[in-house]
Amino acid sequence: MGMFGSRPRLFLHIVALAAATALFAGCSGQEAAEETYSVKVMKPVQWSSPMSAEVVAEVESADEVAVQSKVSGSVMEKYVRGGQTVVE
Repeated sequence: MGMFGSRPRLFLHIVALAAATALFAGCSGQEAAEETYSVKVMKPVQWSSPMSAEVVAEVESADEVAVQSKVSGSVMEKYVRGGQTVVE
């Protein structure tokens, strides 16, 4: 008797029995019966589908932060429009 008693030996016997059962389960000597299925075959059709969709939704942030400038003063004039590309 080892450190774990006879449990490892029992485990090995169970694994060997399961492997033998799985190995011989498919060897019944009978051929599998052929099953036929009727299917409908169609030719593929190519068409363009939209890659975007418009939906109505409401977005809510997980966190809120205060946005403030690092210097005091006021904006006197804007030199660009919102969304305009700016280059240096």
